[in-house]
Order: sequence, then C-alpha cells, then structure tokens
Amino acid sequence: MSELTQEIEKEEGMYVYDKKIECPVCMKEFTTKIVKTGKARFKGSEMDLRPIYEGVDTIKYDVYMCPHCGYSAVSREFNNITHSQRKTLMEEIGSKYAGISGGHDEIYSYDEVTAFVTEQIRRFKPLVCVTQDLNGEYGHGAHMLLAHAVCDAVDNSASASFCPESADKYGTYDVPKTYLHLYEQNQIKMNLRTPLAGLGGRTALEAASDAYLKHVSQQVWDFIVSDDYEHSCANFGLYRTTVGADTGNDMLEHITTYEEAERIAAEEASKAEAESKSIEEASSIAAEKSVKAAETRQKSLPIIIIALVILVVLIAIMLIIRANNARKRRMRKRYKKGKQL
Repeated sequence: MSELTQEIEKEEGMYVYDKKIECPVCMKEFTTKIVKTGKARFKGSEMDLRPIYEGVDTIKYDVYMCPHCGYSAVSREFNNITHSQRKTLMEEIGSKYAGISGGHDEIYSYDEVTAFVTEQIRRFKPLVCVTQDLNGEYGHGAHMLLAHAVCDAVDNSASASFCPESADKYGTYDVPKTYLHLYEQNQIKMNLRTPLAGLGGRTALEAASDAYLKHVSQQVWDFIVSDDYEHSCANFGLYRTTVGADTGNDMLEHITTYEEAERIAAEEASKAEAESKSIEEASSIAAEKSVKAAETRQKSLPIIIIALVILVVLIAIMLIIRANNARKRRMRKRYKKGKQL
C-alpha cells in the first residue's frame, strides 16, 4: 500500500469501519470499509456538485467489490440481484475471475485517482475529454468518482504545481473542451442516427448497441443503449472550454484536429521552403549579375585605358599645336615691328 494511501486511511480512520459482507453472487464473505452512519458531517458541495464531508471522501466507499468472484456494485444496489443474474455472473465472470492478491492496494484514494487521470491527460493530450455523469447516471459510485476526478484534472492539468510528478514527466496541458454526460449546463444533443461511412453505413447508435452486447457482465441488468430516455447516451453538457462556447451539436466545434494541425504545419513548412528557395534564387541571380558586371568592367578596362591614353595624346598634340601657333604669332609681330623700324 502506498504511503499516500496509508496517510489518507489514517486520517479517515475515525470516520470508517470494517464491515463483513456476504456476496450475493458467490455467497462468500469479505471485508470492506464503509462510512459510519452520522459520523461524517456534510459541509456542502463543490461547483461540480460533488458532496463535501468533513474529514472523509465518502464517494470512494460507495462501491462494494467481492474479491472472490469480482462482482461489484454501488452499496445500495449490491444485494439487488435475481437468481438468473447471479447464475450468469458466476458463469461469465466468477468462473474466470482470478481474485485479488494481498499485494495490491485495496483502496485508492480520490487524490490518487485524480493524479492518475491528470497523468493520462498530460501524456496523451486529448483535444476533447468526455466523461460520465457527476451523479453517476443512476447513482453508480465509480461513475461519480471518475467524473469528479476528471473535472479536477482538467481544471488543474495546466498548472505545474498540480500533480508535479506527471508535470515533470510529460509537461503541463490544458484540455480545449470537456463534456460531462447529462450535464445540465451548455447542453448539446448528439445526432446518433445518421448513417456513417466510417461505420459501414451503420449509425453511431447502432454501433454503440452492438458494442454494449460485448460487455458481458452488464447483460444481466436492464440497461439499454438509447438516445431518448432519462440516461440518453446523446445528451452531454460542455463543462469547460478554452476555445469558445458551442453553437451547435458538434463536440469538435472550434477544435483544430490533429490531422488539420498536421496539414496546416505541412502547408506552412512548404510555404517557408518556397520562400527560402525564392530568396536563394534571388540571391543567386543578384550574385550572377554582380559577377557579370565585374567581368564586363574587367573587359572594358583596357579599352578605357587606351581611350584615356589617346585622349592624353590628343590633348598633348593640341597643346603643342597651340604653343606653336602662339610662337609663330609672336615671331610675325616681331618681324613686322622690325620692318617698320
């Protein structure tokens, strides 16, 4: 038994006691812990309607499980079983049940369940969480326990200080949308009667009914798979969202699916690659032009030098001619002046 479980059991010890119960299926006795009548004082309810009792978490003690044959049920329904149901349970479940060895924890605390759920959320990072009714549909304690644990997990899984062991292992994660079965707020009613190609033309309701028939241990009960009675499998409420309220009956509304995220990432990568290639091509063209311009300048340099030499020679010739002409004019002036004398 873990240290956390031992510590919690020690704290809750004054509120619970061991009671011997006879299993109505295998008729063997086993011991389970139940809450003392009148000992636990009701303090109120959480926002998700989970009852709060002083000093003890009563929900986890509401399910009885026989360690001999595996039969389990909420305490108030544990003995409500017919002869035919008992026979079926013994044949289908009890005869194959290996039992519970003493080396395993007999009780998991609510905190341990919540920590486990939080770890799975952080590990698998679901886009949408869907869980059971806070009131356990028909009062099933295990359903209630899981629903409340999921609510606590999604409310806190983005915080590194909540269940820090799994945060260190997988990082934090904030679930975009969480739905609760039969939740009275932000309700949606799923359309389960449309034939779906992915189900071979069957409806989701038909597929769910076929799946339920595989749940052998439940066939002894009068449960049905339906979308038009009090426990309708189509009715859910949006408990929490980070992507906005629903406007229709689609649980994936406002959700970017993994496939869509991969497509967007691939498009962005392709766009970035094309832009990078375009920049490389432009740089290559600019470099090529620069090289050609340099080559052109290099080829033109001798011509320019020759042109400059010719220009210098022409200027020199012109200067010489001008100097000769000026000297001749001076000589003519001297000649004329001497002749006059």
